[in-house]
Amino acid sequence: MNRASDDRGSKHFAEEIKVHSTFCARSAPKARRVVLSTAAAAAAFFTAGAVISLALNNNAADTADEQHRELLDEISYIDARITDAQNLAAAATASRAMGDDIEIPRVAYSLRADGKTVAVLASEDEIDSVLSAIKKNAVNDHKGAKAEFAEKIEILEGIHTQDEIITADEFKRCLSEKAKVSKTYTVKSKDTRESIAKYYGISVESLEKLNPEIKGRKMKAGDKLNIVYDKKPITVKLTLTDTSKSEIKFSKKTVENSALSTSYKKVTTKGENGEKEVTAKITYIDGREVSKEILSENIISEAVDEITTVGTNNSPGASLGRFSWPLPNFSTLTSEFGPRWGRNHNGIDISGGGVYGADIVASDGGEVILAQEDDSGYGMHIIIDHGNGYQTQYAHCSELFVSVGDMVDTGQTIAAVGSTGNSTGPHLHFEIIKDGTKVDPLPYLK
Repeated sequence: MNRASDDRGSKHFAEEIKVHSTFCARSAPKARRVVLSTAAAAAAFFTAGAVISLALNNNAADTADEQHRELLDEISYIDARITDAQNLAAAATASRAMGDDIEIPRVAYSLRADGKTVAVLASEDEIDSVLSAIKKNAVNDHKGAKAEFAEKIEILEGIHTQDEIITADEFKRCLSEKAKVSKTYTVKSKDTRESIAKYYGISVESLEKLNPEIKGRKMKAGDKLNIVYDKKPITVKLTLTDTSKSEIKFSKKTVENSALSTSYKKVTTKGENGEKEVTAKITYIDGREVSKEILSENIISEAVDEITTVGTNNSPGASLGRFSWPLPNFSTLTSEFGPRWGRNHNGIDISGGGVYGADIVASDGGEVILAQEDDSGYGMHIIIDHGNGYQTQYAHCSELFVSVGDMVDTGQTIAAVGSTGNSTGPHLHFEIIKDGTKVDPLPYLK
């Protein structure tokens, strides 16, 4: 804070100040006191080295002329100079001689914020004490935080009347009260509506209402904005460095697959958020965050992108990327996937009463790459390639309705249930082959 007139010697230079100009001035008394009322008193004060405006008490209207009465509306003290303590004493003696209605201005201290007088107090220490307490409370438990006033603060020594001077308690109350403030803001290159509104503690809607010309268009550097916000006479800017953990949001990506039907859309990789440790320089004004500068980031765990696969194939027989039940109206499992009779059973067997000759349908769309009867033990069987790393096999059929090279759609009839090959009775033996390995079909069919 700047100090004015720090010389504690005999000379004191008063700032020009008016009673009504302070934010925290006392209410004016019902009757003003007379500074001087006679030429003799004025001569005494000139002897003391003080130049003071003259004003008459309202109670003396019957003896004063009209000009004196008009001077009662405002009192100002301009460049008043008291030469030394002895002369002050002489002025006081003169005032007592002229009666109790004489008021002698005194040395006091005014607090200015950005050039505007906020309050006048009797003691500089009183001002310092209140301001120090405000900064201390702002820091509170924030270790290493720096508190300062956002405004340029000055304490000026000057000559003031008692009516201007307030107490420390009145000063505290004054500094806690907010008032509407209007200003013009010049937009900077990186400003956004949100950042400007956040800085002044107003909503974006309020900002646009005050500045309708920016609604619906991008702001440009140099634009002038009207800002109206609530503000205390002085505000505290708190700066601190904070380290905390934060989430890294996963991204969403779409992957096209030309082997799959256009009706296919599926989240094939689940997204997972990551985590990072962030060190930032944060600035608050009166407890409201107004800016945040990232100093460093340390990745603890990477985010996993969510991937959605969509098909682009609109040709007949395109895979849907999922498997449907291959034997409609029959659901009895006579044998599941896994060890059986000393070896692995590589599929599931589906049967039921009256199953012989029932329609077998393609579990998914694709190209028929095998349709034959051989000595493999499968009897009449079909293999469909779905073009996405998956194949399906249908065995022990009584009749085949498709040939190698045919493109078949999901749910299309391809064969009839039989008991050819190594079979103990009519049923469908169904397999799913993933990248050349036979897997349990049930999890895919569910």
